Amino acid sequence: MKMKIVPQIRDALKILDSVIEDAYSSDEPDDVLARAYFSMIEVLRHYVCTANNAGKFSEFFYFRYVKYYLEKNLSKNGLKVEFKEKQIQNLKSSYFRSECNGKKLILKSDLSAKKAGISGRPDIFVGIQEDEHSVRPIAIFEIKVAPKEDITIMNLIERFKKFKESVIAKFPGMTEKELPYFVWVYLNHALYANVDRRDFIKEFCNLSSDNHCVVIHNVTQWDNNDYKYTFTGEINTIMEKIVEKIRANDFL
Repeated sequence: MKMKIVPQIRDALKILDSVIEDAYSSDEPDDVLARAYFSMIEVLRHYVCTANNAGKFSEFFYFRYVKYYLEKNLSKNGLKVEFKEKQIQNLKSSYFRSECNGKKLILKSDLSAKKAGISGRPDIFVGIQEDEHSVRPIAIFEIKVAPKEDITIMNLIERFKKFKESVIAKFPGMTEKELPYFVWVYLNHALYANVDRRDFIKEFCNLSSDNHCVVIHNVTQWDNNDYKYTFTGEINTIMEKIVEKIRANDFL
């Protein structure tokens, strides 16, 4: 008997996708995306008394936003860029791919990108497949909800360092400017963790003089009476750079 997807689950995800459309249309997409994630935490705490496993929803919102933004901003002159799901041979996993000018734009979530020299599993990977053996990395995202332990952030920075080393090993002639964008999306809510991470952020920024990008969204107060937040970096500014790098690699 073939397993049937419960239709309400698809409907629920379509509703979550409408948040992505709202973020794209908003003057403050960073706020919409971060607030969507923290809203999920608050709702889950009341539904199941915990939100310990809510971290994947942060990846969901940002992955879907990256996909939506690329499709909207790369389409031009009657040419429509549309990602289609591509099954990985001999695996149940899949990724998104869009083809143009004989090249393939790759979008992955939590999968290795060995053709780009990356054996780790970035939260989001964007690259251009130029031939059977090579995928040029465009951007590598890690989305991290602010943890209380320093070791978690230290491990994250080490992951980025290994990503960089792996890319340079795969493409030994690659210049600093040709490196992919290393994007750290850092979500913090003072209610859950109120820790100063400026030293770690500075260390991350030293990873690449040209291609480091940090989005820091810090919610300082959120209750029935008030909502206050600050953010550094803007997701759309980063996405504009990614679009430019994709075009510079003759995808369009």
